[in-house]
Amino acid sequence: MGLIDEIQKQTADAIAAKAVALIQQENWMDAHDARNELLNYIQNVTGLATLYNIGRKIAYHVTANGTDYLKDFMNRKDVQISLLKAEPGVWEDCNSTVGARLASDVPKSTMHLVEFLLNHSVPVLLYQGQFDLRDGVSSNEAWIRLLKWKELDSFYASERKVWQEDGLTVGYVRSFSFLTHVVISDAGHLVPTDQAYASQQMIEHWITSKGSV
Repeated sequence: MGLIDEIQKQTADAIAAKAVALIQQENWMDAHDARNELLNYIQNVTGLATLYNIGRKIAYHVTANGTDYLKDFMNRKDVQISLLKAEPGVWEDCNSTVGARLASDVPKSTMHLVEFLLNHSVPVLLYQGQFDLRDGVSSNEAWIRLLKWKELDSFYASERKVWQEDGLTVGYVRSFSFLTHVVISDAGHLVPTDQAYASQQMIEHWITSKGSV
């Protein structure tokens, strides 16, 4: 995509290698910090508004593009009551205290949980936005291909289909047995924010079709 040059890639690769080594050592906090170092480096050298969506000119949840409405909505008393929240509180899209508490969990793999579900015949839906640079399609494909699941080869041998709504391409779907993988077009990390209709259709189709989109 032309976002970084070869020298910058070498620097990014070196930071990534450091993060991987720390993960292999189970040094979770230092691995978390190394991962953040990598993301911050990429953010700085690309000048992108957000790594969550390389197509955006401004970040998510800001007044400039009107996507800060969620905070106002979630902090309404009637909404909190409807969500069965006993005591009114303050909702935030990101909270530094919570983030700090969960930091050591971020570098840990949860692949074994997906394997457990698949091997116990529980339908799994994995989806990413096409333009997510932080946790996007290629990084997810990398670990999906390593799943210890007897039907993995058949899953990848199955057809990857173009998903269209009203003649427009909204995504790409591969579904076999209990695993469905969807890539949503023109979306980033926050798929429901970028493509609300496609997100709803995906979830509803997957539920009503009992595990396929």
